[in-house]
Amino acid sequence: MAELVFEQVGGRCKLSSPDDFISHLTNDVAKPRRKSSLNGQWLKHQQSLQEQAKIADFLRRHRFMDDLDAPKFSCLGFKYTFPLVEAARAEDGLMVLLLIRFGADLYQKNHWGYTAFDYIKSKALRRKAHSLHLKIRLGL
Repeated sequence: MAELVFEQVGGRCKLSSPDDFISHLTNDVAKPRRKSSLNGQWLKHQQSLQEQAKIADFLRRHRFMDDLDAPKFSCLGFKYTFPLVEAARAEDGLMVLLLIRFGADLYQKNHWGYTAFDYIKSKALRRKAHSLHLKIRLGL
């Protein structure tokens, strides 16, 4: 399977060339202080690649474009939704958290005026999604 990479461009995450990501990763890893930190970075990189593949699969299955904040319109163009709203409607908690982690906006509204937060029924998932969203927005 080809490696998938998300790049944040102007507040949005898009699929981009894996070669660019690997070259940036190589620059970051080129001067490790300890051998264990290199193994930790490699594990985080592998986990990130798996998460990105899950997101790309979700976007393909639900016929979204490669942008996490791009809407999907109906055939007549009157109805639209976003990947995060769709994941929340499907009650896919893991995908909701992954999409937020990779930069999807929790407060985008679909054609009915509902956000992903409106569709999340679990109080625990609401708390996790809200706190993760705030951490990312505040840069913590």
